Amino acid sequence: MGAAVRLLTTFRQHNLCGEPWPIGSQDVIFCQNVIFYFRREEQLRVLNRLYDTLRPGGALLIGATEFPIVPIRAGVTPVRVGDALAYRRPWGRWH
Repeated sequence: MGAAVRLLTTFRQHNLCGEPWPIGSQDVIFCQNVIFYFRREEQLRVLNRLYDTLRPGGALLIGATEFPIVPIRAGVTPVRVGDALAYRRPWGRWH
């Protein structure tokens, strides 16, 4: 199963504050232990941009050290997943 998952996975480095925003629609985004380095307004901007790239049913996972940066926007609350937090995009809602 490991090789099959690797074929479906894209690993990229990205400047979260940079332009243009090259991240397209994603099923899962792992962004852990990074957001807390930014000022509050940058944290919200980056988290919202990452969340907006999720496909319906997708998940954005951030490290527990980023808590309590929540909520990133009204109606979006995190769910604890082990030592991480996950924001899940509802099914059927695509911007």
